[in-house]
Amino acid sequence: MPSNPKKKILAGAFVCLVVIVWLSVGFVTYDYEYIGDGTDSPLGQEVLASANKIAQFITDKSWLDLHAASAAEFRAESSRDEFISQWQQLSRSVFGIQEVRIVEMYVVNLREAHLIASAYKMPMVPSKVLPPAVSLSSPFLGRQAFVLCKSMTDNGEVSTWLTLILKQEDADWRLLQFFISPAMIAGHDGHWFWQKSKEFERAGKIRNALFYNDIASQLLTPSTAIDSISAGEVRNEFKDRTRINMPYPGQRPAENWQINNNLTVSVHYVGFVSTGVLLWLDVRYQTMLDDIESEKAKSERQQIHEYVVRTFPEYKDAFGGIYIGSVQEGGRGSRDGFPFDEIGPSLTPNWDDQPQN
Repeated sequence: MPSNPKKKILAGAFVCLVVIVWLSVGFVTYDYEYIGDGTDSPLGQEVLASANKIAQFITDKSWLDLHAASAAEFRAESSRDEFISQWQQLSRSVFGIQEVRIVEMYVVNLREAHLIASAYKMPMVPSKVLPPAVSLSSPFLGRQAFVLCKSMTDNGEVSTWLTLILKQEDADWRLLQFFISPAMIAGHDGHWFWQKSKEFERAGKIRNALFYNDIASQLLTPSTAIDSISAGEVRNEFKDRTRINMPYPGQRPAENWQINNNLTVSVHYVGFVSTGVLLWLDVRYQTMLDDIESEKAKSERQQIHEYVVRTFPEYKDAFGGIYIGSVQEGGRGSRDGFPFDEIGPSLTPNWDDQPQN
């Protein structure tokens, strides 16, 4: 029996109506307002005034004032003395937070309906700073302002993302959460590392491509509260790739590298060390030597450096140099730096710093 075209049209219209209704139910409940840098609207100026005041307290290290300007949930997490101690430690760890500049703000009303896993989320909110969009997340309910800032740390040398989450309490906007993360490494942002990752991949330099992909994802993610769609795309590019010769504790097993006829070592970590001006490869291996500061230990690290340069010449295209670290069974270690450019930057990070990946 021939089909009835009118029924097909009606059926199609019904499907469209269902989709429209579903979208309305799913998305109209999200109540948010994009207010840019806050200068062009009364609401933006209101939030901006509070955000600037809080940012000033942070840069001035006025921790008592910051405690008084914090939301009830934030203050409930610790006593006033603990609050101040935590901020003092943070400020020392990044050598101060300077030059805070607000670049983008959202005001969001998060409700129970927005609960996804353990947080309340707003997915895919358009962004001019991290185009095309970001996802907003908070562990708290209520009307909140997500404030994305750029700042400097390490005595003005390192460009960072600074995320402030403010909550409206009566007529005030108070600090609810705070995050800080790198915005640039060695003078380049996340988009630059993303493009370089693609160039390395096209050239068959997969190890470098994977490292630069990791760095790009990190730099395009200001915080757990503000996550960019671009960072998700970067992370997905290499999710099925094997990380050849890049051991990492808890993620990828150690590998035995035969350095020469007389030396084979177990390498347990291959990663990178970064600051705002520095990007170096970092290789760590298990040593059997008793004295890791001896000339014999330094010679061993030199041999492993020569092996890395000989076996993986592509690293020279991606890094300023290589740190070779020998670690004893008890965890004590020592490392030497081998710059590719002898006159370039050769800052030595603290051995106790946690590796980045």
